[in-house]
Amino acid sequence: MLITAVLHDAAADDLPAIASLLSVSGLPTADLDATMLRDFIVALDAGEVVGVVGLQRFGAEALLRSLAVAPDWRGQGLGRALVDAIEARAQALGIR
Repeated sequence: MLITAVLHDAAADDLPAIASLLSVSGLPTADLDATMLRDFIVALDAGEVVGVVGLQRFGAEALLRSLAVAPDWRGQGLGRALVDAIEARAQALGIR
């Protein structure tokens, strides 16, 4: 499969799909809310969220959280693309 997903900033409308993907991937969702999405990037294919990654900020530092790729998309480099994108965002924001 060629990567055809498009990366973009997460929007509030993406929250249900993000929570679903995280849940299917065995990742926590209890503390996830729309305000956190300002630091999330999603991968979309035909309008469907097929990948997600986020930062959780702690002052000038952050941790990478919520990296998940839909099962059908794994092994195609989408996870790496998401990590590269969120690391670039963190660097641009001056986050360590």
